[in-house]
Amino acid sequence: MDIFAYTDYRVFLREFYENRKESNPVWSYRFIATRLEVDPGQLVKILQGKLHLPQRALGAAIKLCGLDARQAAFFEELVRFSRARTADESSRSYERLNALRGVA
Repeated sequence: MDIFAYTDYRVFLREFYENRKESNPVWSYRFIATRLEVDPGQLVKILQGKLHLPQRALGAAIKLCGLDARQAAFFEELVRFSRARTADESSRSYERLNALRGVA
């Protein structure tokens, strides 16, 4: 999976879960929720795009997905982009995403 192709971290997390679940039946919402220290019901809502991942769970999500430093920075920026409240915040975050992607 190429994280740099995503514009929503929740879609990335959902597809990451689905890919892992196919190859390893141990992967479940409860398994991931435990790793991220969130409630399984909350995780479902995050993956549905109804809630955001808590800030305290960012590091655990990066570790769970096995992201390297550049990918981790991109993931963190995706979270900021998704949480942007103004057009200006959204625009700045999108520019940083493109810089991390290597898009001029």
